[in-house]
Amino acid sequence: IIPNSAPVLAPISDQYVHVGQTVQFTASATDAESAYQTLTFSWSNAPAGASINPGSGVFSWTTTHAITPSTNSITVRVTDNGTPPLSDSRTFSVFISGPPQFTGAVTQNNGQLQLTFNTLPGQHYQVQFKNSLTDSTWTSLGEIISGTGSPASVADDLTGHPQRFYRLLALP
Repeated sequence: IIPNSAPVLAPISDQYVHVGQTVQFTASATDAESAYQTLTFSWSNAPAGASINPGSGVFSWTTTHAITPSTNSITVRVTDNGTPPLSDSRTFSVFISGPPQFTGAVTQNNGQLQLTFNTLPGQHYQVQFKNSLTDSTWTSLGEIISGTGSPASVADDLTGHPQRFYRLLALP
């Protein structure tokens, strides 16, 4: 007879996403009796459309129909099949913001245009441009920007360009 001890669920970080993005991660747990027991993952308080694979702990939720802005508190639970069955749980939040958008555009005396936008922690952004809307492709402006939760900005040299069109992408 082996006494049963509860599994231990690893911490789950809060998630920051723009509406339409997918929240996906793998919950993981350890159990002293893992050689003899099976762990099962489940959730509670999850919004419609969210899922967790009971055997692997893979959680997924595409936020296409989520209200913005919103905060969704979700609890993940892991349960062993020992006698008696024991469990552990972790609660995390999913913060959903509207689509990314520019918050400012300022022209400088040197022909530079400064574009500013808000960021979310853990997200990555790319600013792109076209000289004409009939151009077949968008051109990346600068490097990919890592979100910190603070505003970010990029500069573009408009010298020799009578017009430009910009878009801001939140990368998957």
